[in-house]
Amino acid sequence: MTDAALPARDAYPRRPAMPTRERTRFLLRGLAKVAAAIVVAGVAGVGLGVGIAELTGDDDSATSYETSKQTPDRGSITLPAPPAATTTVTRASPTPVRAQVLGAALHPAATPSGKQRQRARLIVRLRAQNRGTQPVSVAHLVLLVGDARVLSGPRSQIGELAAAEAKAVTVRFELAGAVTAKITADRRARIIVAGRSRPMRVRIGAPVRLRQTTTASRTTTQTTTVP
Repeated sequence: MTDAALPARDAYPRRPAMPTRERTRFLLRGLAKVAAAIVVAGVAGVGLGVGIAELTGDDDSATSYETSKQTPDRGSITLPAPPAATTTVTRASPTPVRAQVLGAALHPAATPSGKQRQRARLIVRLRAQNRGTQPVSVAHLVLLVGDARVLSGPRSQIGELAAAEAKAVTVRFELAGAVTAKITADRRARIIVAGRSRPMRVRIGAPVRLRQTTTASRTTTQTTTVP
């Protein structure tokens, strides 16, 4: 084709030139549309991934559980529990002596001075038996009258009991003052023999003449051996 065949440049109408401000706005609009298209495509991709995961049954919690289960924590140390505290109570072995109260009588004083001081003599008949295989010595006896304690004297004891031995013993206690009034009103008391307390009923006997210096009278003993 020759130059003569081509139309002249002036034959084509020329478009008016776009102002610079208009051109800038056009470019910005184009870029905004491209960015919006990219965001829409990204959101659609994420939604598609979530849908695929739901269809295939993926569970992040199960996966994390399996991972933690398969990878134990080697940094933790399990210490053994401390042993439980134990308390050992040691009790004294009971004495093999058994006592039985056969009777108790309270004899008030017969003299005017004894009545004024409320003196009285308590006579207790006991039967003590050693059920052990070794000899046992029974020392002081204790009389309980309310809150008061009256100890027997050195001449008012059971003494030594051989193995399988039984004794019938008569013990005398000299009383005075409030103790006599208490036992007279209550008509009962307790006696401790070899660490064991035994109740007893007290009857009021005939008045007797009491010695001025007597604190514990002698003990009458009858001994028998249990086969």
